[in-house]
Amino acid sequence: MNAPATSTPPQYASLSPARKRLVDVLQDLQFGRIEGLAITGGDPQFDPPHPAPTIIQTIKLPVEARPPETGSADSLLKQQMVDLFQHFGRQQTGMVRRLEFRFGLPCLVELVAGDVNAGRTPDRATPARRTS
Repeated sequence: MNAPATSTPPQYASLSPARKRLVDVLQDLQFGRIEGLAITGGDPQFDPPHPAPTIIQTIKLPVEARPPETGSADSLLKQQMVDLFQHFGRQQTGMVRRLEFRFGLPCLVELVAGDVNAGRTPDRATPARRTS
């Protein structure tokens, strides 16, 4: 029986500038969330013409004395970051409502559900109105 093929995570140096920027923000702040992050072509968008995302840092008290890991050009990405970028690649276009991160790594992603082409949310996502 053959073992499943494993691929080596990409290196920081191989990322697009937009993806490097996201990695840097998460690693610099360590804890927090990003709200309203547009995704275009599988890349996070921070600059116009896209709306600027809201970046919120969370500070846990007492302050944890763990220095942030800085991404060097030859460092491999952690699996959580690889998973996030793979999802962005599948999504291609959309809006991240909330991206939470801990110790500089993504741990929760909420995407706005909807039909991007029609510009509306699916019926199942909208509560039915009662008429009385």
